Amino acid sequence: MRFAVSHTIENAYWSSVATLLNAQAGAGKALLYSGPVPSRGTAATVANTLIASFDLQKPAEASITGGVLTLASIDPATVLSSAAHTYAAFVDGSGAWVAHCDTGTAGSGAAWVWNAASYTVGGILVPTTLTLRFPA
Repeated sequence: MRFAVSHTIENAYWSSVATLLNAQAGAGKALLYSGPVPSRGTAATVANTLIASFDLQKPAEASITGGVLTLASIDPATVLSSAAHTYAAFVDGSGAWVAHCDTGTAGSGAAWVWNAASYTVGGILVPTTLTLRFPA
């Protein structure tokens, strides 16, 4: 049996995530990594390679409605390392971990979908709209 909650509860959860992303004076970041996804609350390890660092808007959220968090537009970033992305970490303005999600290409079922599995150093990544929701 699957446990389901109301959109009101989901919205409160996403509001908490947004509050944490916005908690510091500076804006938070979305960090695109390769390698194994670390344990909850754990920073990237030497087994992870930072592919790109995206500055989030302040506030980070564009909307929270119907149990869905839509982040405000995310500016493009330069590719720092050529590697296959596996997850994104979200940190506040001080660099403290807030959340992470898996990444992948269309049809992968990943939370953050990209049009390619890897990119070339020096290239520019332009993120699409990022919406986060609870599994159906």
